[in-house]
Amino acid sequence: MKQKNTQFSTNETNMAKIQKVLRERSSTALELARKRILEIEVENSQGQQALKLYAKHWDDITHPGMLALACEAVGGSPDKSVPVQVATLLLTAAMDLHDDAIDRSKVKNGKITVYGKFGSDISILIGDAFLLEGFLLLQRHAETTTQMTMRKILYTIEKAFVRIGNAHLLDATLKGKKDISPAEYLRIVEKKASGIEVHFRIGAILGGGTENQIEALGQYGRILGTLITLREDYIDLFEPKELSNRIKNELPPFPILCAFQDKKLKKKIVGILSNQEISKKEVNNILYSIREAGVIDDFRLQMQEMAKNAYRAVESIEEKQKAELNLLIEGTLEDI
Repeated sequence: MKQKNTQFSTNETNMAKIQKVLRERSSTALELARKRILEIEVENSQGQQALKLYAKHWDDITHPGMLALACEAVGGSPDKSVPVQVATLLLTAAMDLHDDAIDRSKVKNGKITVYGKFGSDISILIGDAFLLEGFLLLQRHAETTTQMTMRKILYTIEKAFVRIGNAHLLDATLKGKKDISPAEYLRIVEKKASGIEVHFRIGAILGGGTENQIEALGQYGRILGTLITLREDYIDLFEPKELSNRIKNELPPFPILCAFQDKKLKKKIVGILSNQEISKKEVNNILYSIREAGVIDDFRLQMQEMAKNAYRAVESIEEKQKAELNLLIEGTLEDI
């Protein structure tokens, strides 16, 4: 289960709204981050090409956009959060590069990855460079903010990295296994959702939010991160190549694990997934089987219950920002 780019997939109208909300709050930080990575001193020609390839395809408006949105939600100025947006963009990109190497993801969103072009060594080393640059930028930001604010930010990042690291360790020990319980899988997903949660917490801290506001937006971010992953799991059910890669190199999508609780259905699905290549017809066969068993209906209900908790978490936020936060949640439920 890789750390995906967490972009939303929904209908054009809602997608346009979501993209607008996030892009208008992240475009400055993203451009600064691109410039920053292209200035990294790398002597190796492949390393230089890898930096250019990543910068060319890099369009992560989600993480910095969410950080700025949280800052604004508690009454802060999104513009003041730009330096930290840039730093966290680099930290997130580092995890992205490492995850691609771990999961052997050669293509993502139809574009070749650094791992796919240059292999695991370059992908990991470039990721290390981004990690260092991200923390250096945070250190520089510490010179222009209060000690208490910076302490809260660093503590929040530390907790998130620990949770995400533990999730990846669990991933590594469970890969290839088909007897994982849905509850166990959800625990991993919730830990990985710290990657979204941390941006909401940091944004609220930078905006001068109260402890209750920081906690509420953190809870909201954790639920949103979980919903995004579960939505991606659902989408993967329709993609033969992605589903095949999930089975071979990662963990099966959540609906498949739920279907495995039925021994007869598990035997049928495992038989199909054991093929060297999975055809579109076979994917449709799996989808039909799990729909008939009620798995998708149960999956939808679980997501809707999570969404209700997210809505409740931000009830006290000002109406304009609450509407935008609710839109993000709605985007994860579209067409499921």
